[in-house]
Amino acid sequence: MMKPVIVGAGIGGLCAGALLALHGHPPLILEKEPRVGGRATSYPYRGCILDNGWHASYFKNGYVGGTIGRILQKLGRSVPLAPLIPPLSMFRNGTIESVVGFNHVPEELRSFLVRCAAEIRSIPYEKTHEFDDITVHQWASQKTQNPLLLKHFNLSSYFAITAHSSDASAGEYFRVLQLATSLCEGLGYPVQGGIKTIADSLAEGICSLGGRILLGAEVVDMEVHGSVIGTVTYQSEGNLVEVCPDPLIFNPPVYSILDYINGREFPSAFFMTLQNLKGKNTGPSTQVYILIDSLLLQSHSLILLPEDADMWQPGEHCALFSPSLLSKDSAPAGHQLLLIAVPHTGKSAVRRAQEVAGDVIPGLDSHVVWTHSFITRVVDGLAKHVGLVGSHRVGVTSPLHNLFFVGDTVQGTGPGMELPADSALTCVSVLTGGEGVL
Repeated sequence: MMKPVIVGAGIGGLCAGALLALHGHPPLILEKEPRVGGRATSYPYRGCILDNGWHASYFKNGYVGGTIGRILQKLGRSVPLAPLIPPLSMFRNGTIESVVGFNHVPEELRSFLVRCAAEIRSIPYEKTHEFDDITVHQWASQKTQNPLLLKHFNLSSYFAITAHSSDASAGEYFRVLQLATSLCEGLGYPVQGGIKTIADSLAEGICSLGGRILLGAEVVDMEVHGSVIGTVTYQSEGNLVEVCPDPLIFNPPVYSILDYINGREFPSAFFMTLQNLKGKNTGPSTQVYILIDSLLLQSHSLILLPEDADMWQPGEHCALFSPSLLSKDSAPAGHQLLLIAVPHTGKSAVRRAQEVAGDVIPGLDSHVVWTHSFITRVVDGLAKHVGLVGSHRVGVTSPLHNLFFVGDTVQGTGPGMELPADSALTCVSVLTGGEGVL
């Protein structure tokens, strides 16, 4: 029986841990933070539950869908979701309009987008990698020069893979759209708690199968013995503890392994790859939460705004979402919690959030109970740009025989939490010789 040690209780680490536990190899998971979930976590604040930025999950049959949903189902801990209807909207001409069904473009142009969507769905999944090194904009420009249609592809690219169409990999864009239509019925949000409910359910499943998760356990050293990691030393409750991993699965950004292992322990090409990935994340952004004393926003959707933002320009739009419309306990009864994500930092970010929210909700200022903001330094651990997807990423294996990687910075496909879950599925398949569990 393996004795796996997993560094990091993000979604990738938790999914890997759950799959290993289901295979009969309960892991030890070391998480330096006081909570699980990584970037997909939540915490209490003044009677509310705040997420660490905007998150949603694949939705299917009322529960979390996609790879995470299948893992939760195997654990017997499916998480109920409320659907985002529609998943994405724009604030335009003083109203909130859905962009689903191409309603945001003139009717005479919609048939073109329908044909493009059908073409994307018809590409064999394996062949999507042939498009990895061209941008969404390059691909779309071969189809049309209509500025409204090009604007659509930028909006779609940003929503699907958080990347401007002039940077985004067309191959990754195609894969995400194919997975989204085959694995789920849209997006959803937990009906109880915040987005951390998903991580908590994975953690509970792991522990029920004999796994252990140590919070506040920070890895301080890894010793390489020949071609393997022989020992991992971590600090917990003031004590230094040494453990021998078999294997070690690393969930933080893949390039962070160099914080623990001297680069000379790796072949030079692998070391240079890790070095070159540093700084290629997306972010930072500012998350601004506003609690108001009345239910003033009715939209169960992620709303892009302000209405004069040029979606053709990266980073001009903000996003507004109300988690308390979907989750029963994210805000006190009779109140509404608003989240505005602003694509920049600094003192002006909070003011900008208040302005755009006030455009959508006239008279908002007189209903504000409190405002709370924080900066999310890393949105995606590695941007889904040309040159940073598919074969350009590090795989789940490494030159050290017992070191494996999971998370959103290694090879995998999907938006948001789905990518680290996909990497975990690949990793555990390698470790178990391809033995399926899902």
